[in-house]
Formats: sequence, C-alpha cells, structure tokens
Amino acid sequence: MRHQFQLYAMLLCLGIVWGLNFSLIKFAALSGLPFSTIALLVILGNMIIFGAFSLILTGRLRLPFSRVAFFAGCGLLGYLLPFFLELFAVPKLGAGTLALMVSLAPITTVLLAAAAGADKITPRRAFGAILGFCAIAPIAISRIDELQSGSGLALLAGLAVPSTYASYHVYISKFWPEGY
Repeated sequence: MRHQFQLYAMLLCLGIVWGLNFSLIKFAALSGLPFSTIALLVILGNMIIFGAFSLILTGRLRLPFSRVAFFAGCGLLGYLLPFFLELFAVPKLGAGTLALMVSLAPITTVLLAAAAGADKITPRRAFGAILGFCAIAPIAISRIDELQSGSGLALLAGLAVPSTYASYHVYISKFWPEGY
C-alpha cells in the first residue's frame, strides 16, 4: 500500500510540474536572466531532485561511466535543446500556443521513427498524424505573417521543439543500453 501511495504521489507531482512547465518557462524567459543561467539553474535543480529520489528509493546514485555518452545524448536531445528552444519561443508565442505546438511530439515521433526505420507507419498512425497536423494548422496559418517579423523565428523554434523530443525518443529506442 505504501508503494502505491508513493507511485500516486510521484504521478501527482509529475502532473503538477508538467502543467506548470510552460508558464514557468515563460516566467523564467521574461525574468531578464540569460538563457544559459536559467538552464544551468534548472539543470542543477533537476540533478539535485532526481539524485535525492534515487538515493531515497534505491539508496544509491547509479551512473556508470560507460553510459555517460548515452546519457549526455539523452540530456541534449530530450532536455537541453528543447528547453533552449522553449525559452526562446515562449515570450513571443505565449505558453498556451507553445504547449499546443509541443503536443505534436508524439506525431513527430511516429513520423521520425518510421523515417529512421525504427517503427512502421500503419494506416491508423498515418491518419492520426494527418489529423494532428490539421489540428495545429490553424495556429500556424494564423501566425504565418509573423514569419517575416522577429517572431517568425520564435514560431520556428516552437515548431522545432517536438522534433527534438522525437529525435530523443528515436535515439533512446535505438541506443538504449543493455541492463537498464
């Protein structure tokens, strides 16, 4: 029973953090601090939090030197690149618009996995991908005039976030170390 409570508590915390993610990123981006400082503080904070979870749940920190390159790739594709892109995009696009764009990550993952030969596209997946892109199209079309302005780069950065997450998902599916 205690184990189930821990799982539900962690799920609740994850939901709260995910729900606040884009608003907090917007707050941080508008703070005036350099993006590199924000990223460093967030990464150090995450290391402390996840290190504490590891110590509490397993009694040790586990980071074999032989897998550092894999974990560095995961951190770059699944965290650092999308975080910088989000920091750049969110002040100009808004937290809600960015959240909608990032919701394309599963669709982008399916397409990239198929292109990389890691998975197959079925008719159902193809239909889902088309439907997802049709859902985001009105937002992109309504902001097409911003491509000529300074926020056009923010729009492109926002659209690049799901691609970095998709790259991360394909990376871990191809290079996941044995024994983990």
